[in-house]
Amino acid sequence: EVIKSDSTDSLTAELFAPTKNIFDESLYTSPVKEVEIPVFSTKTDANYTFDNFIVGDSNEFAYAVAKRVAEGKIHSCNPLFLYSSVGLGKTHLMQAIANFVMKNTNKQVIYLTAEKYLNLFVKAISAKDSNKSLAFKEMFRSADILMIDDIQFLIGKKMTMEEFLF
Repeated sequence: EVIKSDSTDSLTAELFAPTKNIFDESLYTSPVKEVEIPVFSTKTDANYTFDNFIVGDSNEFAYAVAKRVAEGKIHSCNPLFLYSSVGLGKTHLMQAIANFVMKNTNKQVIYLTAEKYLNLFVKAISAKDSNKSLAFKEMFRSADILMIDDIQFLIGKKMTMEEFLF
């Protein structure tokens, strides 16, 4: 099921209701060895909040959906995609979600750019130690909320996309 706004030239949100639970742990094999999962420190701009986001006709749907996601009022739809032209508030809304969740819950939030994700991925797979690759996977799988900004930069990077999606 896809829920989306019909507006054009605006900041738009889409929520996807998966047909199966992609987070079902039975779909993945457990690692043979115990690995130490690195802690990822999420850095966001504290100024990016819902309170100071300017809502208008072009972004009110995206704002409302983002706020409901942050408040935990939408559970059945995952993932949330925010898309628009440059400068219309995608990063602001993403960081507002992260800031709200980190302030009001005990959930582990990982927010990073696609470039940072790609750099961590390359570092993990180029390491001689296979535990580094496994730790990379477990770090992201252990997050309650994973947020990737500028995800379009992963297009065309087959190995990175496969790792990200599976």
